[in-house]
Amino acid sequence: MKQLILLTMALSVLAFGLLAAAQEKKGNENQQQSKKDSAEVLVKFKPNTKEEQIKAMATEIGMLQVKQIKELRLRVFKVTANKKVDEVIRECEKKPFVEYAEANKKVTTKK
Repeated sequence: MKQLILLTMALSVLAFGLLAAAQEKKGNENQQQSKKDSAEVLVKFKPNTKEEQIKAMATEIGMLQVKQIKELRLRVFKVTANKKVDEVIRECEKKPFVEYAEANKKVTTKK
């Protein structure tokens, strides 16, 4: 009987350890995904901004366009330069033809 109790306790401890390790791994994966997401910048341009201005800005700052939403005058850029996203945002916002720039982040809600 004592052996059965000890075996049950040992299995419980093992199961708890495996569960904790799995949760930690999931947390690390979420952090890595967050870093990937934050390497993108959303930029909204003022009306009548020329395509040449946008391309020149992207090249100058070190960005690559990955998506465009014409109706909103919004573009998604991937940061290709070795710069922090905040630095890229500041550089974008200095341009007179940029309405705003912000980090592209995935937002989720908890159920």
